[in-house]
Amino acid sequence: MNQLSRLITSFIGNQSILSKLIASLLLIVTPLYVFNFIVTNIGAENNRKEIEQALRNSLQSYNNIMDSEFLRIQQMLRNSALDIAIAHVELDAANLTHMEKSMFFGEVGPYLSRIQYSSRFIKDTTALLPLLDTTQSTIAGLRKFDSGLFEALRLPSKPIIRQDDQLFINAPFVTTSDRKDSMFILAVQISEPTVAAYLSKIMNFNRSGAVLFDSEGTWSVESGHDELATTEIRQLLSAKQLELHAQTAGPQIMTHKIQGEPYLIVYEPAANTNMMLAAFAPEDEIYGSLSIYKTFFYSLSILTILVIILFSFGLYRIIHKPLKTLMQAFRKVEIGQMRFTLKHRNDDEFGYLYRRFNNMTETLDNMVNVVYEQRLLGQRSELKRLQSQINPHFLYNSFFVLQRLIHSGKRDTAIQFAGYLGRYFQYITRDASDEIALLEDSLHAQAYVDIQSVCFDEHVSVSYEAVPDAIKRFMVPRMIIQPLIENSFEHAFEKQLQQGFLRVSFAYDDEFVVVNIDDNGNQLADEQLAQMTARLEQGTHQMEESTGMINVHRRIRLKFGETSGLQLSRSELGGLRIQIVMERKEVVPDAQAPHR
Repeated sequence: MNQLSRLITSFIGNQSILSKLIASLLLIVTPLYVFNFIVTNIGAENNRKEIEQALRNSLQSYNNIMDSEFLRIQQMLRNSALDIAIAHVELDAANLTHMEKSMFFGEVGPYLSRIQYSSRFIKDTTALLPLLDTTQSTIAGLRKFDSGLFEALRLPSKPIIRQDDQLFINAPFVTTSDRKDSMFILAVQISEPTVAAYLSKIMNFNRSGAVLFDSEGTWSVESGHDELATTEIRQLLSAKQLELHAQTAGPQIMTHKIQGEPYLIVYEPAANTNMMLAAFAPEDEIYGSLSIYKTFFYSLSILTILVIILFSFGLYRIIHKPLKTLMQAFRKVEIGQMRFTLKHRNDDEFGYLYRRFNNMTETLDNMVNVVYEQRLLGQRSELKRLQSQINPHFLYNSFFVLQRLIHSGKRDTAIQFAGYLGRYFQYITRDASDEIALLEDSLHAQAYVDIQSVCFDEHVSVSYEAVPDAIKRFMVPRMIIQPLIENSFEHAFEKQLQQGFLRVSFAYDDEFVVVNIDDNGNQLADEQLAQMTARLEQGTHQMEESTGMINVHRRIRLKFGETSGLQLSRSELGGLRIQIVMERKEVVPDAQAPHR
C-alpha cells in the first residue's frame, strides 16, 4: 500500500504544472458535472413517472366511462324489455287488428326513443318482434322482420355482439316458453365512429391511437391512423388476455417495438364487462418534453468542455507558455548561449523572473567572457611556450648531425638537412595566426620528420601520407601534429634497438577529420597506456612526457567541442596509436558569438 502510494505521489509529482492545474480543474468540475447529471436524471425520471401516471389516470377514466355506459345501456334495455313484455304477452297475433298493432307500436316507440337518446354512443335502437313479423327502430321505423339479425341476437351479449360489421348490445326476452315467436329482442346499434372519436382523446399525440376490444377477439373499435400498430397491439394484448386479467387491478404500462420503433402501451381490462381498453403512442412523442433535460445536460456538457478548453488555453498563455519560454532559456544557458534577453508583456511575477533572469545571464556572460579570455590567453601562452621551447637535446643533436655530414663530405645531404632545420625553426619562431590549414601544419610536421630521419639515419622508417585534397584547407589549431610525432621519436625509438617504423595517415567523413600517428615502439606497456589515457582525460600536467600531448588535446577540444580531441590506443604496429579526432562542425563559444 505504501509502495502504491509512493508510486502515485511520484507520478503526480513528475507531471508538469499545467497538467496539475488542468487536473485540479477537472477535480473541481467533475463532481459538479456528476451532480448535474444525477439531478437531470432524477428530474427526467420524475417527469416520466408523472407523464405515465397521467396516462394511466386518463385511460382509467375513459375505461370506466365506457364500461359504465355500456352496462347502463344494457340495463336500460332489460328494463324496457320488461315493460314491453307486459304489452307483448297480451297480443293475439291471429286476431290482432291493424289499429291494435299501431297502438302497440306506438307504445314501443317511446321506449326505443328513450333508450336512443340516453347515450351518444347509440346509433340506432331496434325492437325485433317475431310475433308481429315486424322490426321497429328509431331510425328506419317499421320494416319487415329481420330474421337473420334475430337469430344473431337471440343470446345475451357480453355486452357487445358483432353482426354484419355492426356492433349491438341486446336484451332478448321470452314472454312464454311454449311458443318460439313469444321471444322478442331489444337491441341498440353502437356508433363506432362516435366511440372511436371518443377514444382518440385518451392520448393527444400525432401518432397516438386507442383500441377497445373483447377478450374473444370477435370485435374491436379502433382510433388512430396507424393501422399496423393498432392491429399488432390488439393481437399482442389478446394473446396475453388471461395473463393481463390476472395482474393487479388498475392500468398497466408496457413497451413494445413495432417495426423497430418503441411504443408505449397503456391498457386496462374493464371491471364489469369482458372488454379491454388500450391506448398507445411512440415513446419519442410521449417523452418528447423530456428532451429539454437532455438538451440542458448536453448544453451544460458543451459549456463545461468550452470552459475547460478556455481555461486550459488561459493557463497555457498565463503560466505554461512563460514557463516554457523560461525553460528554453535555461537550456540555451546550458549550452553556453548567453547573449539573449527575455521579454514579458505584463508586470507580474513572470515579468520579475524574466528581469532577474536577464540580469543573471548578463552577469554570467561577463564572467564567461573573462574566464574564456583568460583561458584563451593561457592557451596562447602555452602555445608560445611550446613554440619557444626547443628541446636542447634536439638542438645540439641536430648541429652534431650537421657537423658530421659536413665532415664526412656529404655536402648535398648537409645542405638538405640545413634546409629542413631552417623551415622548422622558421615555423616555430614565427608569430602568426593561432589557426592554420591542415596542409600547412602537416608540412611543418613533415619537416620535423625529415630532420629526425636524418638524425636517426636508417634506424627509423617513416610512411607519411599526403593530406587529401578535400581537407587540405580544413582549419586547425597551430602545431598539433608535430608534438605528437616528437613524442613517438622520444619515447618509442630512442631506446629501441630494432628497426623503428612511424606512419602518419589521414581519414575523414561528413562528420570528422582524423589524423592517425602509429609507431611500433616496444616500450609501452598496457598499464602505462591506460595511465596515459586517464591522465589525458583528466588534463593533468603530471605526465611530463605528455605535456605537448595534453596541450594539443585541450586546444582541439576548445575549438571543436567535447566529441573531439586525442584518442590513445594500441597500434596494429605494436606501439602507440594517437588519433587526432576533429569534428567538422566547429564549436563557437558564446563569448565570441555576436549579440542577438
